[in-house]
Amino acid sequence: MTSKCRQIAMYIIAELLEIPTTKIGEEFGGRDHSTVLYALKKIKNEMDVNAATKSTVDDVIKNIREGNN
Repeated sequence: MTSKCRQIAMYIIAELLEIPTTKIGEEFGGRDHSTVLYALKKIKNEMDVNAATKSTVDDVIKNIREGNN
């Protein structure tokens, strides 16, 4: 998995679930909570400047929430 894909996955998990960044990091191979915080900030910034990334991430989140494939 590339780092950007992993960061997007962390972002989506953080958006959908109310779990601590420490737990998210553990689920991604024992990464530190600061790594997760960095990923969340990086993807949020990417979504602010890149409409395609924002659209893709928002669509994934919407589909998960609605139970669509």
